[in-house]
Amino acid sequence: MGTLLDNDFIGMARPAAFADWTLEDKALIAARFWNTLGDELDRTLIRNIGAERTAEFNQELFRVHQREFFVSGCQALGISEVTPDTKKCVLYHCLSTALGGARSRYAIESDSKAWIFYLPDTMSAGGGVYGDEAHLAAFRGWYANNGVALGNDSLAFVVTHLLARGDPYDAGYFVDSGLPVAPEERCTVQFGAVPPPLSARRSAAFDPEVWPEARRLKALRNFAFSWAWDRIVGAVELLGDVGVEGVRHAFEIVINSYLPYFAVAIGGDGASMVGRYFAAVHEIAGVRVNVVELGAGVQVELGVDPIEQSSFELSEGQVDATRRCIAEAWSRITADYGLVIENAAPTVLTFSES
Repeated sequence: MGTLLDNDFIGMARPAAFADWTLEDKALIAARFWNTLGDELDRTLIRNIGAERTAEFNQELFRVHQREFFVSGCQALGISEVTPDTKKCVLYHCLSTALGGARSRYAIESDSKAWIFYLPDTMSAGGGVYGDEAHLAAFRGWYANNGVALGNDSLAFVVTHLLARGDPYDAGYFVDSGLPVAPEERCTVQFGAVPPPLSARRSAAFDPEVWPEARRLKALRNFAFSWAWDRIVGAVELLGDVGVEGVRHAFEIVINSYLPYFAVAIGGDGASMVGRYFAAVHEIAGVRVNVVELGAGVQVELGVDPIEQSSFELSEGQVDATRRCIAEAWSRITADYGLVIENAAPTVLTFSES
């Protein structure tokens, strides 16, 4: 018999048994799984409705998040009293995105001008599908509105670099002109502006007493999970049926991609393994799960309903459609196992042998 070469874990180590995963193991895999889901949703929407409409959707998504999280986030990060506002803004964006796993940097050029940089994930791929509008969506939806949230009508943001253009990062600067800025001028583009040198750029820094490793790891997983579900629920609310279809397809891609990893970590096969896989991707994100053996299958109950936790609000019909499409995604990808997967209740899925 020849050497088995299945390539299931090429370029990575085989996972340890799931029961032995540390908080770090769980947080890192949670961030990868749920961030990948959000990215695949974006790509599916670009395919189905085009880059321009997807960018409009993302701009609204960032606008909703800005209203809900910017001011409270400044308080949570301990920077509410930082002045001037240009510095406060770049600190907020650098610190918050760093906790979420981004390679972010900032630089203070003067009291009235401060820069933010977002470098691509190391050894990442797939960004070529995104055009300028997709990268501008966050700046237009969020950064343009920071001054309004702070009560500072002279604060604006200028986009200077985009990865989509072949630049080494997404970047720009907050500037306080001291004069009122018209709404349409709160986010402008000035490609080619010269940024501060590398020596002036800083990474996020956290007080270990306030942000010990365990808290940072929990923030990482929570960020990925909540951001993914806001994208999921936001797509359904804002895009209707095409959003539901995008969610189903994104789940199918990611469930299939991570299946070999979780199958080895969990062990077993059939309904028990698949049900525990579903439980695991929620458990690693900090969700309490309860798994009950049913003889020919398992029942998994989640401690929270991620749809209800979202910043968006769906109609009853949209909620049902979302739950149904996710169950269909799990059913389709695990069809080789001959399983039946059903929503037994809003936060309960049953996995049984057909």
